[in-house]
Amino acid sequence: INALPGEQWLGAVGIGTNRNSPNNIGVVPIRFNRNNIAAPQTLPLANGKSHKLALGGNSAHDRMFIDIPAGVTALNVVAQGNGSTQNNALKIELFREDFNSALSTPPFAQLPGGLAVLATASGSGGNGPAITLGGPVSPGRYFVRLSNTSSNPAAASVVATASSSASSLNPHRGPWEYDRRISQGTEWNRVGPNNFTLWYTYDESGQPTWFIASGPAVTGNIWTADLLYFTNDGNQQQGKRVGQITVSFISDDVMVFSYSMLGQSGFDPMHPLGPNTCPVISGSPKSYTGSWYRGVDGLGGATVMVFQSSQAQIHYLYDASGVPRWLLANQLNQPATAQVIPLLQFKGYCPTCNPATIANETVGTVSRTFTTQTSGSWTLNFTLDSPLVQSINRTDSIVKLSDALNCE
Repeated sequence: INALPGEQWLGAVGIGTNRNSPNNIGVVPIRFNRNNIAAPQTLPLANGKSHKLALGGNSAHDRMFIDIPAGVTALNVVAQGNGSTQNNALKIELFREDFNSALSTPPFAQLPGGLAVLATASGSGGNGPAITLGGPVSPGRYFVRLSNTSSNPAAASVVATASSSASSLNPHRGPWEYDRRISQGTEWNRVGPNNFTLWYTYDESGQPTWFIASGPAVTGNIWTADLLYFTNDGNQQQGKRVGQITVSFISDDVMVFSYSMLGQSGFDPMHPLGPNTCPVISGSPKSYTGSWYRGVDGLGGATVMVFQSSQAQIHYLYDASGVPRWLLANQLNQPATAQVIPLLQFKGYCPTCNPATIANETVGTVSRTFTTQTSGSWTLNFTLDSPLVQSINRTDSIVKLSDALNCE
C-alpha cells in the first residue's frame, strides 16, 4: 500500500454466520498505523493494473517487472504521486533482461547489475513520469526502477500496460507444473470465451490449498485476472479476492506464472505436465482431459488427465473446517481404462517459503466412470491425514466444465 510514515488508515472486518449475513455477529474496526517503509520486494506488474507503493525520501524501488512475450506492439509505463510536488520528484528507468537469465531464479526477482537503461523519464509540470516503447517490443523481462528524488516520502502508483497483436501461439491446455518440480502447479484451460486457472499450491503451514482465477480471453500472450480464495460453510462456498495473477506465454509449452497475494509476490516458470493427446478407447480418441465438477458450485471438482498409457486427477475440495484442500489421484503406469485410482495427500511448502521436504500419504481412492466425453460419475472415498480432518464417501454425477480438447 502507499500509506506514508505517520499516517493512520481505518478499516473494518465484518463477521457473520454465512455469506448471506456477513455482519450479523459483529463488525471489528481496524486501525493501520505506518511507522516505516520496508525495503523493496518482488512486485510483478500485472498488465494494465495500478500498483500502489510508498517510497522513502531519496530512495528507489527496483524490483518491479513485467514479462513481455512475443507479439507486444507497445509498452507504456506511468507513475503518479500524491499531488504535483510528488509527481515532479518521481523518476522512471526501464531495463530489459533476457528470459534465459530472468527466469532462472524463481520465485523472487532482482534487477541485475550491468543492464543498460533502455529509457528514462522524470516528472515535470506537476505530472508524473511516463515511458512508451514502440513495437514490436523485444521479448524479455522489463524492470521498472522508480526513484523518489525528494527528501520527503512519496505515495506512488505504477501502471505498466502492454498492447498486443493477435497471438500465433496455441498454449497447452491442461495441467502445468513448476520448473522447480515442487509438487504444485496450475491447470490452464478455457470454457467458451473465458480462460481460467486452478492453482494447486501449499499454505504457509505446508498444507495443500488452491485458488481460482478466471476472466475473458484477451488478444496476445499476457493474461491477468483476480485471484480468488474459496471457503465453504457446509452448504455454500464463499469466494473472496486475495490478489491477482499474470500468465505470460513465452511459447506453447513455457508459461511464466506471476502472482501477488496476501502480502506475498513471486513468479515461477512452468511447463506442461503431460501431452495434449487422447486415449483411443473402443476404436476412437476420447477427450476426457479437462476440468470436471458436479454441475453445481460448492463441493469442488477435479483437474482430469487421461492419456493412452496413464491417467491422473487433482481433486480440489474442502476439509471439515471448510478450508480449501486438494488431493492427487495417481498411480504409476496405470492405463487409461483403469477405474480405481489411489488418492494421495501432499505436504510441501508455499511458493515463497523456504524449501522443505515434500511428502505424501495414500488416504483413499477415487473410482470413476465416463459415460460420454462430457459426463460420468466418480466415487470419492478418503479420510484426510492429520492434522487435516475430513472423511468423505460419496458418489457424484459429474460433467465436464472446460471445452473439448483438440486431440493431437
